[in-house]
Amino acid sequence: MEHIKKFKSFNEGVAYKDTKKKHEKSDDYGNKKEDFRKKIKDFIKSLGCITKQVGNDLEMSYKGKYIAQIMFRDDYIGIKKESNKFPKEFKYNELGKVKEELKSLIKTNENIKEGEEI
Repeated sequence: MEHIKKFKSFNEGVAYKDTKKKHEKSDDYGNKKEDFRKKIKDFIKSLGCITKQVGNDLEMSYKGKYIAQIMFRDDYIGIKKESNKFPKEFKYNELGKVKEELKSLIKTNENIKEGEEI
């Protein structure tokens, strides 16, 4: 019985460590969301597009023509084309897929002229 009294804490292991992690909606969560928005904004600018921030969302235009809206929600990122009613949803760990979707939007609109309606 004496060897059991030597232990001061039994709070070790994976389950205990998971309970001590910060919840994803902590103060750092807003900063991570802002960092991700900045990465997307920089990527859009590298494609030759202009962005405009409206609330939490970004509006993307190419050659003066509005193309899409990128919506940053708590649990997903939505990319809504001009003609679509519902956004295409991506998780925050799918940055590559978001970039591919934005590239495909540019490719479909490359043949428009400055300020031309589609």
